[in-house]
Amino acid sequence: MNGFVMISLSALGLWSAANSVMEEGLEFRMIFSAVLAFFPAMLVMIGIAAFLNGFLPRLTHLVWMYFLYSFFVLYLGNLMQFPN
Repeated sequence: MNGFVMISLSALGLWSAANSVMEEGLEFRMIFSAVLAFFPAMLVMIGIAAFLNGFLPRLTHLVWMYFLYSFFVLYLGNLMQFPN
């Protein structure tokens, strides 16, 4: 529930920021559907974190390693021009 609320608030913030600087604003539905594309990935990260915290608390640092790897590949991969 908290993840859905936070991702919805991020969509609202992105929409309001875009509409404040653009002459023809974007539709909220388009922004919300784009943000919802990240919802399954967020649920996977929450699920892995909950599993590791509950069953293998000494391996919780693996969640952060996976998070940093995902960030590096998705956002910085195109910038650094890494091969697929």
